[in-house]
Amino acid sequence: MKKVAILMKSSEIDIYNETEFRSWVKNINVALTENNFCSMIEEHNREMDNRKDITKKEYLKDLPSGVRWRMEGKITPCLDGRKTIVMSIDTSEKIRIKAYKFMNAFINCISKIGGNVYVDKMEDYDNTMATLLESRYKCKLYEKQVKLRNRIKTDNRKMSPLYELEYNGDFCFEVFAEDKNKKWESLMAIEIHNSGVGESKLADLFWRLRDDAISKKTIIEQERAKQEEARKKQIKQWEEDEIREERIRMEREELIKKEKIQEKIKNHMDNWEYINNISMYINDLRTVSGVSDDERKLILNYCEYVEKLYSKSDFFKEILEFSQKLET
Repeated sequence: MKKVAILMKSSEIDIYNETEFRSWVKNINVALTENNFCSMIEEHNREMDNRKDITKKEYLKDLPSGVRWRMEGKITPCLDGRKTIVMSIDTSEKIRIKAYKFMNAFINCISKIGGNVYVDKMEDYDNTMATLLESRYKCKLYEKQVKLRNRIKTDNRKMSPLYELEYNGDFCFEVFAEDKNKKWESLMAIEIHNSGVGESKLADLFWRLRDDAISKKTIIEQERAKQEEARKKQIKQWEEDEIREERIRMEREELIKKEKIQEKIKNHMDNWEYINNISMYINDLRTVSGVSDDERKLILNYCEYVEKLYSKSDFFKEILEFSQKLET
């Protein structure tokens, strides 16, 4: 198994180190858990007492005034009639401390391997969430209930309808894992009977959590690597496209520039040919015969004017300026 470099607190167990994890998980001991529970459990305990008082107050409303007056003094006043959202622990008062010890051990163990437990305040039920590596889990702890008719007859049998449910002292801890589609699937359910504490089952649960979290972490990292590779390929493609577009743009500009130069040179050639034709025309006029002196004088003036108008020196100047621009 490939070990991934992660930042851990000095007190944390390296979840990727199988030897270290095995040594730690063997020493999980629910019975040694102190009664000084975490704040989430303490809040649950206060809320259960508060709900018990609310239920009693509702019950007293239907009693005769004299009985109600005597019993009201035995009820601890509650702050209000509203329910506070607390973690998913549903047990009888008789085994509540035992359930708290188990849940407290679970929370401490999750923290020990770098995870976290919190209460999703948006949900009234099934709201105890755990995170480990990059995976999310939902868990609930509840005491099992049976119908009175299924119980063994005892001397303490209550006068209650046989179809009513009653807690039996055994509790169940269920853990659900979130899949890639954000749906919940059962990861593991452990049952702890009245006389047990469940260290071995809790150890099995943490092995299951470890395998599931590492497996999902590996898949997530592989997916990230694929996405990163795809991103790099996309960036490279964008760069190549940009370079190709720039090359095409430069080639197009060079072609346009070349066409303009060729057009300019053609104009020069046409002008040069035209100037030479003008020169031949002027020479022919200057050598014309059969005219008077006054007429020759006028013809020569005309030739001089045309020669200046189509001066080769101006043409050469234009050629030189054009050549200088080519060098730049």
